[in-house]
Amino acid sequence: MTKGFEFEKDGRHYLCTIEERKGAPNDAWWWFAVSGDPQRYAPFRVSRDDTQANVEQRVAKFYADRLFALSQPTERGSHWGKRNNSGAAKAAAVKAAAARKAAAMKANAAADRKAAADAKKAIVDAKKAATAAKAAARKAIADAKKAAKKTAAAAKAAAKAAAKAAAKQAKVGAKAAAKKSTGKATKAVKALKKTVTAKVARKKPAARKKPAAKKKTPARKK
Repeated sequence: MTKGFEFEKDGRHYLCTIEERKGAPNDAWWWFAVSGDPQRYAPFRVSRDDTQANVEQRVAKFYADRLFALSQPTERGSHWGKRNNSGAAKAAAVKAAAARKAAAMKANAAADRKAAADAKKAIVDAKKAATAAKAAARKAIADAKKAAKKTAAAAKAAAKAAAKAAAKQAKVGAKAAAKKSTGKATKAVKALKKTVTAKVARKKPAARKKPAAKKKTPARKK
């Protein structure tokens, strides 16, 4: 990380920044300020492995440890009393550190469980989306097939109607042409017959007239 950030923890507002030590440009530290505390702290150096999550955790732990140390009573008494009290304080500190470590492990486990649940939910959602997309694709293909079939049927019907109309028109035209041709042929036959008849009439000799029959004279009675 190369930039600072802010976060909320246990009702406190933290402001984290990266600052280099004077005279040491390659020695950067994490500094933070917390609401309600005028002092600023630089608990650890900047590392390449730093992430916002682990920096937040380390800063919050550092400040919690500081508050715990400040909350302990001031030790008074003899030298031996101080040694005994320091041992008890050390044991308490170890116990508190163990408790914090256990709490951190528990928090990490909860975060891991949540991340696993989120990943599982994402997988389920992706499967649902894939199923829906597959169903939509099937429907689109079926609709396309129906449309193509309907279009083909309409084209077939149109072609059939056009062929029928063309055949009918051709039939009518053929009939008219045949009628016209028949009329011409009939006229030609009549004309030929007339010509033949005229020729035959010219070649045939004229018929001779029979002599008139003589009238019989009635016989006279004696």
